[in-house]
Amino acid sequence: RFAADMDQPPGVHAKAMAIVPFTATKDEHQLLGIIQVCNKLDNSSFSSLEFEVLFRTISRIVSTAIENSSSYATMYNEAQAHSKALKYLPETSVLTLDTMG
Repeated sequence: RFAADMDQPPGVHAKAMAIVPFTATKDEHQLLGIIQVCNKLDNSSFSSLEFEVLFRTISRIVSTAIENSSSYATMYNEAQAHSKALKYLPETSVLTLDTMG
């Protein structure tokens, strides 16, 4: 729902606006944020093609980037924790990995 006092920057008169949520790629019920586009340069309305193709594509790209960034941060933190743990092993230790889970 549009609320001019909260959604519109001061001094901007909204003639055309598109608001598209971007959600997690694996769980589309998990809202990550929104993309809000206001006023086309030619002052026309946003077409359904622009809305579906352009904005939906951008929202998928943004969602993927956010999820990749989050995954990278998790892997980096886990690698740092493993690195710290390995420092406490004596140099003559044998490390066995269970590849079967």
